Amino acid sequence: MTELGPAGFLKTILYLVAFYYVGKFLFKWWLKRKINSHAQKMNSTVDPDQAEQIKKDEGHVSIKRKQHHTNSKGSQSSGDYVDFEEVE
Repeated sequence: MTELGPAGFLKTILYLVAFYYVGKFLFKWWLKRKINSHAQKMNSTVDPDQAEQIKKDEGHVSIKRKQHHTNSKGSQSSGDYVDFEEVE
């Protein structure tokens, strides 16, 4: 049978504290493993644009532009000018 008294109460408290710290340790260990696994997965799935960016030398600049078709009005490559007014 179980002992009802101060010794049984202290034993129960000791078990609860031990289970708490063991659970806390195991949860942190499991979470760290999951985060590392996810980080490795994210690093391994790099799209081609990011891979190209990583491979470039420092200081190298390249500009990619889409090919624009010419307008019937004329060849205006700078786009439309929008006049704006400051509102106070």
